[in-house]
Amino acid sequence: VKSLQKLKEIYESSENWEKAIAIQNKIDLIQKTDSKQIISHLYTKLGDKYFSEQNLASAKKYYKKALAYFPNAADAHLKLGDLFFQAEQISEAIEEWRMITKIYPELSYTVYSRLEEAYYKIGAYSELEMLLRECVQSNPTDGYAKIALAKHLVKKGKTMDAIHELNDAISRDGKFIEARRELGYILLSEDMKDEVEKQYKELIDEVIASKRVFKCESCKHEISDMEWQCPSCLQWDTIKPVLVHS
Repeated sequence: VKSLQKLKEIYESSENWEKAIAIQNKIDLIQKTDSKQIISHLYTKLGDKYFSEQNLASAKKYYKKALAYFPNAADAHLKLGDLFFQAEQISEAIEEWRMITKIYPELSYTVYSRLEEAYYKIGAYSELEMLLRECVQSNPTDGYAKIALAKHLVKKGKTMDAIHELNDAISRDGKFIEARRELGYILLSEDMKDEVEKQYKELIDEVIASKRVFKCESCKHEISDMEWQCPSCLQWDTIKPVLVHS
């Protein structure tokens, strides 16, 4: 089994996803285990390969297969949504991305900008606001939902409401740099100079004090963006967002 595990890692590092899937199935057969979640990730990677080649039919086939193995696969829902959006199937794209907000609220930040673009593309502005308010209500600590809502409110001319949402996000997490930055943009556009100066001073202190990274729970490797497989130890589903203080 150890030899098979090593062989699977070689196939994964060389992006030979078909053979990696075959080896994982052999391992499961020998150990009498069920690695549906890992196999789902591998099928998603295979779909990515075809998507990058603009073979949308094959990409869709493997994303669907990934979801057949593990219906809650966030990466498959995310990429299938991207595929639908590129194919101008906007409603289907929205449905896939919304699944992530329901299944994995902590990963909702990966789809907010996508959802905004999709809803705006079909002119469903009120539906976007309703969705974002639902996300905020169901998870009040989700600062990224508040940022997305604030951006939308500014476009609708509700600047003070947007400022309120961002201030609430900052009050819950003073080290939430992204919320402070977005608030700064709004204050500058409204020529609120005294408030801009106050936020700037607080922002500088927080920038010096902290940064948000993604760390592998297995090997502690740090990366700058979310991945479902650690590029260092190759373990799946071990990457988590953390706030690092200097």
